Amino acid sequence: MFVGFYEVSETTGKVLATVAEDCLLRFGLSFEHLRFQSYDVASNMSGTFKGCQAMIKEKQPLGLYVHCGAHVTHLISSFASEATPLIRDTLQFVQDLGTFLKSSMKIRKYLKCPEDMPVIVSEESAIRIKPLCPTRWLSRCNSIRAVLQQYSLLMLALESKSRKLAGELACRSRGFLKHLQESELLLGFEIALVALPLIVK
Repeated sequence: MFVGFYEVSETTGKVLATVAEDCLLRFGLSFEHLRFQSYDVASNMSGTFKGCQAMIKEKQPLGLYVHCGAHVTHLISSFASEATPLIRDTLQFVQDLGTFLKSSMKIRKYLKCPEDMPVIVSEESAIRIKPLCPTRWLSRCNSIRAVLQQYSLLMLALESKSRKLAGELACRSRGFLKHLQESELLLGFEIALVALPLIVK
């Protein structure tokens, strides 16, 4: 059951435990019935002595702490992807491309209205290609699909930018364009779209 978002003055284990206890009391839930608590492994949450779970366990020893399943899944997904160079490099490309497309107003403006392109990439389309979410692994499939759906338009935009812009922006545009022309990257996209949902399951 989701109960809400709560602002905290500090992120120490003691403060977080106090907020958690206050939240439970506000909903009429007693610490006497607490049997389970789950967080990630950040020290302020999972710390044996000063972590939130330890502070709560002092008041209710039956409140067993278990590492968050979603966080474990994230770690497994991360390690599995890193162990497969093709998937690792593909995800890094999408991350770098998303960061590049959002890195400056000049780039977004040029993508929205490049004067020498036969087909215009809209600002809305360009914004859909975003840096990867560090925690929601299945959303990475959406990021990959966004690149694939606009593959030709991206190549046109990057080619145009590499000719019209100067300095680092032109060089990076040319670099991304060269990667998009590699068959290995396309293969990486297809494999990642199949593999990522399997890893997360």
